[in-house]
Amino acid sequence: MKRIVLLLVGALLMTASVAGAQAPPDNGPEARAAMKKLAFLVGNWQGDALLTMGPQPSEANQVETVESRLDGAVLLVEGRGTSKVDPNMVVHHALAVISYDVAKKTYDVNAYLSTGHHVIATGKVHADGSFEWGFSSGGRTMRYIIRLANDMWVETGEYSMDGSTWNKFIEMQLKKKA
Repeated sequence: MKRIVLLLVGALLMTASVAGAQAPPDNGPEARAAMKKLAFLVGNWQGDALLTMGPQPSEANQVETVESRLDGAVLLVEGRGTSKVDPNMVVHHALAVISYDVAKKTYDVNAYLSTGHHVIATGKVHADGSFEWGFSSGGRTMRYIIRLANDMWVETGEYSMDGSTWNKFIEMQLKKKA
């Protein structure tokens, strides 16, 4: 009997704590409205990339595939660049998940490289509609700026060691595939 009473009291306490718990707020409408500002990225893009990460600049054929997921709550972005000299050589391969943080009023960018690197970055949409995201790592600040110009995806990647002098290391110009 004592065991049954203890089970009933435990069940009542659990029910009371669940009933008193508040569900998290539904941030979906605000987050989806913010994500619509990035809708111009959705689609399949292809074009040229210039990478200046070593002593010799290299040109690549770049493909970016952007999908809206979870009813517009996130974007899934996959970028893959192959060498123009050797199309079988992958020079850049990344995957990113972009979402909007209602509390912080910023975009969260979780980016992954095929090398195993992962960064958590923050993004924002500028008044001109361009999207900038970036992060700091190893004493340098990285930023990427994506804008739509003449129906082209134009992206510039830059780094800075001091926060004021910026050095370009990647530039892409992509056209949306039909």
